[in-house]
Amino acid sequence: TPCGGNLVAGNRIHQVMQQLSDGGGIYTLGLQPGTALHDNLIHGVPLDTGGAESNGMFCDQGSSGFTIEHNLIHDTARSPLRFHRAGPLEVHDNAWLLPPDTPPLRFNTTDPAAIHARDNRELTAAQLAGEVQRWNERHRRQAGPQVRPAD
Repeated sequence: TPCGGNLVAGNRIHQVMQQLSDGGGIYTLGLQPGTALHDNLIHGVPLDTGGAESNGMFCDQGSSGFTIEHNLIHDTARSPLRFHRAGPLEVHDNAWLLPPDTPPLRFNTTDPAAIHARDNRELTAAQLAGEVQRWNERHRRQAGPQVRPAD
């Protein structure tokens, strides 16, 4: 794809993948140099409804050349980030609350060495409320209701 230099930032993405599977709150495809997925709040991604799982973000088929940073992901039935034939990608300074016995990053036919992950944090349920509150405060000027962590 001839994409690049895109910014996907400051979005509140929730209750996605309710009828389809094999996707995520943010889905990418192909080479996108200079693109950043930054400071998004993603939650409410259920267990798959079809044959493949859905995730907070899904970097599919050749997704490469961009950065995933400062995102907050919780209430996903599967891993917050999934990669399929992806890389190289920078993944840093993200925070997530993981489902039980679930890794934060899932690699479907992606070499884990192609994903440069660093300084990401796994949250506890007690920490999540504060993180969501801080995200809401940073984005208070945006229209729409404020979000709360799922119970």
